[in-house]
Amino acid sequence: MPRNSSWWRPELQPRTIFFGGGTPSLLSLRQWEQILTTMARLKLTDAAQWTVECNPATVSLDKAKLLRAHGVEPHSMGVQSF
Repeated sequence: MPRNSSWWRPELQPRTIFFGGGTPSLLSLRQWEQILTTMARLKLTDAAQWTVECNPATVSLDKAKLLRAHGVEPHSMGVQSF
């Protein structure tokens, strides 16, 4: 959606984005690609803080690289899983 769309206003730009609960890393690589592509298209990925909580048992190197490529930092790890 273009920025000149009637719903988009700079003051509505999120400052933080957080996917949490430990289960976001259960999403497949393809699902993350779809989410991140849609968020980028909607101009929702320019937040100052962009975090995804991950379970060490379900996050792969490919998922971590994809999240990093889209500006997600840091990846919060659920230490209860260690």
